Amino acid sequence: MATEGRRRESHLLEEAGSPRRGSALVARATATREPHDSYTTDEALALMVDLDLTTAQYNSMRLSAVERGCQLYPAFKKVAKAKAMCLPRSEAISVLPGEAKVELQPLLDHTAARLVQLQGPVLESLADAAPIHLTLYCKWGMDGSSGHSQYKQAGVRHDDQLFATTLVPLRLQTQRGVVVWNNATPSSTRFCRPVRLQLAKETKDLTERELQRVHSQISDLQPYRMPAAVIHYELTMSMVDGKTVNVATGTASSQRCSMCGLTLKRFNDLEAVAVQPVTNLQYGLSTLHCWLRSFDCLLHLSYRLPAAQDTTEHRQQRRKEVQEAFRSRMGLRVDEPRAGGSGNSNDGNTARRAFRSPADFAACTGVDEQLISRMGTILQAVSCFHRLDTTALAKYCEETAELYVRLYGQHPMSTTVHKLLTHSAAVVDSCHLPIGTMSEEAAEAANKRLRQYRLRHTRKDSRVHTMSDLLGYMMVASDPLVSSLGLQRRRRLYSSRHGRLQPETLALLAEPQSAEPEASAEVEESDHGSSDGSSGSSTE
Repeated sequence: MATEGRRRESHLLEEAGSPRRGSALVARATATREPHDSYTTDEALALMVDLDLTTAQYNSMRLSAVERGCQLYPAFKKVAKAKAMCLPRSEAISVLPGEAKVELQPLLDHTAARLVQLQGPVLESLADAAPIHLTLYCKWGMDGSSGHSQYKQAGVRHDDQLFATTLVPLRLQTQRGVVVWNNATPSSTRFCRPVRLQLAKETKDLTERELQRVHSQISDLQPYRMPAAVIHYELTMSMVDGKTVNVATGTASSQRCSMCGLTLKRFNDLEAVAVQPVTNLQYGLSTLHCWLRSFDCLLHLSYRLPAAQDTTEHRQQRRKEVQEAFRSRMGLRVDEPRAGGSGNSNDGNTARRAFRSPADFAACTGVDEQLISRMGTILQAVSCFHRLDTTALAKYCEETAELYVRLYGQHPMSTTVHKLLTHSAAVVDSCHLPIGTMSEEAAEAANKRLRQYRLRHTRKDSRVHTMSDLLGYMMVASDPLVSSLGLQRRRRLYSSRHGRLQPETLALLAEPQSAEPEASAEVEESDHGSSDGSSGSSTE
């Protein structure tokens, strides 16, 4: 009996270890498996971009599914054809060792064509005897970033710094105002299209040359004509920070307002501000930097409190106290130098979290809680995607400015806070679209993506190949049709992160809205401050 038991045990072990045993188990499992829907090539391409998969990783994932009898993913050669459809014609793309660019007209035409392909049923419902005249609203801008990987390639200096010119399509609508397509995440990197990428350090001269080049191409734009539609273009330069606005407006100092021309010393003189003419509204408010610079303003104000003890030694001691209070009470690292000496730990996410809890913010800094709460309300209002009541906003901002002057009149408000409290209503009134859609957040967050794409998705054998691959992958990742797939997931991620509009913010909207979360930027893993690590430096 013992011998028979050992034989049976040995037989079972041989069967379990048999090379044919695995295939038998797979066949048994697949026999009862439910049928599935395979990915289309566009869906597979969107999945690759969402998960940041390389070609090798995608093929490995696909083969793993095939081995289990699941034909879920299309072959990569089919996905490659979908990638080719995301690029404009090759004649419009120019690549040199230090730059890669695409002409503005072909880029806009390709973007419009992809949107028409995406919204074909909507256009068919609006079709009549004559072609439909549509307007594609876009925002554009430029920004520099550093910290890029360096490779053993000769020929270009500053290869760790990248100066990117980008645009984001916002809305496609008819002349009667019927919206054919609306960008639900206008601050997402997934809709941020590259115009020109340069391996160069951001300087005043470089910014001026790029402004002239793009403005020249904008003035020469022609409508995109299709059998069923004629698409016109309207571009707004709002994806900019304070440095770029100062260059564009000829403002010599960051301590001078580019809209009214007043200097820092006169910002608290509300009567003088009220009678000053306002210009240069087309550049928007740079709402991401508004969050950061407003936080910096109140933070540095707290270092000077109380005013009677405002000395250098007192500020240093107060800074340590405030930093420790934020760390222990809110879990935030504030005003701490970054590794390498580029900027500090203050960023957009830190500012949002701080303003979300006015009581804790006030307890950490000693700044008036009502002032913090009101400034947070204004910041949330100018960042949302709803139309604002400019009359209500102007009154609320005026009351907040008066509160600041009454409490801290001896400390001039910063340039950004001055713009926010005195000019935001005028800027909102001048915008065709809600002011929150004009944010520069997409360009700032794209700096991280460019580092990532350059490291993982480019050939390193030559600079030409690196720049060509970088531009091409950025075009694929920002294609409107591909980026629209999986959009609901990104909207849910944003909603869970940014929360609901506060009741005070709802009171500033032009139309009544619920307090439900709204969609905005794609959630990035890194902060939404200055992605080049310079978030602690002055960009006003």
